[in-house]
Amino acid sequence: VTTNTNGEYRINASANVTLVFSSVGYLTKEVDIAGQSQINVVLSLSATNLEQVVVVGYGTQKRQELTGAISSVSNETLNITPVADVSGALQGRVPGLNVVNNGSPGTAPIISIRGISSISFASDPLYVVDGFPTTNISGLDMRDVESVDVLKDASSAAIYGSRGTNGVIMITTKKGTRDKTIHVDLNSYFG
Repeated sequence: VTTNTNGEYRINASANVTLVFSSVGYLTKEVDIAGQSQINVVLSLSATNLEQVVVVGYGTQKRQELTGAISSVSNETLNITPVADVSGALQGRVPGLNVVNNGSPGTAPIISIRGISSISFASDPLYVVDGFPTTNISGLDMRDVESVDVLKDASSAAIYGSRGTNGVIMITTKKGTRDKTIHVDLNSYFG
């Protein structure tokens, strides 16, 4: 069974069985019923499971069950080089992703995933920022990006339709935490 939005559940089970509680990003917990009529469980966060989960257009999937061609780039990899935009950070880091500078400074580069799929239309991929499709990510600050997943095969077109025929670049931004400590990050570059 699955819980509702409040975490409440109801299950018909024998008195001598074991219930297994699981959720994406949390450790699995097994509890013996032992004749109890109400069982409350709190799951612990699992950092190791989060690395094995890949964000796709219709939710999340475990990496070993993934059949599509997806490349993931983490925050640590993106922040190695001092670049202003996501396309510059992805240059040379994702197989099959071509980033070509378009000449003058400040101009968005030309991005293509696994070549050009149409002769008469643009080759730009679809950008999905935190689940919202967009065509322009020039206003997105690199320091706000947590991870980038690049969907390179036909499964992206199955999810997003004709907008995803040139591939999909899924960007996940950073979220706030409630650990009651102040964090300060400083990035400085000079030349």
